[in-house]
Amino acid sequence: MRVLIIGAGGVGGAFAAIIARRKFASKLIIADVNLDKARAVALSVSNSGLEVCAESVDASSEESVYGVAQRHSADAIINLCAPLFNPPIFAAALRAGCTYIDTA
Repeated sequence: MRVLIIGAGGVGGAFAAIIARRKFASKLIIADVNLDKARAVALSVSNSGLEVCAESVDASSEESVYGVAQRHSADAIINLCAPLFNPPIFAAALRAGCTYIDTA
């Protein structure tokens, strides 16, 4: 399963660590508007044996989220952003045929 995390803050880092320990995913994509934050989270779980990468994404843009999901053939999108970003992220997940998980 290829999992796309939107949001590389504290909760995104915690989710990435949990996913890396559980070994159910084959790929983890960490995406945030701040690419440096996404890279830091990706680096923090990079020794797990899981394929991990970082992406820049604009969570307010369905097109941006959809583009990242498509590039990585994501199976699931985990939304770890503020609730105001729910509509475009959900729309992108639906359009990409991804399972959608929202913690807000």
